[in-house]
Amino acid sequence: MLQQILRDMYIDPELLAELNEEQKQILFYKMREEQLRRWREREEQARLEEAMLRRTARRTQSNGKHVQWLRGKDGEVWVWVMGEAPGDKPYEQISEELIAERARQQAQKEAEELWRQKEAEITKKFRDAMAQEKARIVAEKWKIEIEDRKAAKLEEEKIQEELKKREEEERQKGEEQIRQQEEIRAKELYLSLKQAQHSQHSDDDQEWEEQ
Repeated sequence: MLQQILRDMYIDPELLAELNEEQKQILFYKMREEQLRRWREREEQARLEEAMLRRTARRTQSNGKHVQWLRGKDGEVWVWVMGEAPGDKPYEQISEELIAERARQQAQKEAEELWRQKEAEITKKFRDAMAQEKARIVAEKWKIEIEDRKAAKLEEEKIQEELKKREEEERQKGEEQIRQQEEIRAKELYLSLKQAQHSQHSDDDQEWEEQ
């Protein structure tokens, strides 16, 4: 069942409602891992394809081959202007989408790194707290009578449950903080890339005017 959910990246709402909170957290964590794995596979595939294209280009050059430009009816080199052909998206829209995607990917990478650091901090914090609490309870057990040991055990379980609850709350808080930082970072990167693109266009226009 889990493999099918991870393959489809979908879970029936009725099935989800039957899971307890711990099972939901585990499921969401596994789905997030699967998303990252698929994204890394796409990145690796794109990198390999780019490397293959470069090798092919170098091999073509070494064989003495050359590129012959396609020419139109007027004998001039045929030129396609992105965004002006029938069915093309406007150039501005394509540019906006590319910039937004680059900003989103960069922000996602930064958010993943921040969450790894945050998760390590949370895990260490509550592991240490539970270890200290266990040590305290063990020390007290030596001082109490046999009839009180059951009560001590119940107290230990209660404290551990409270610590687990606090850990989960802090994890959720940490995830929300990282998500907000990711959104803010994506907007910052978008504006930065947009400004850089605008500056490049201005430089290109100036060079054109000077010519």
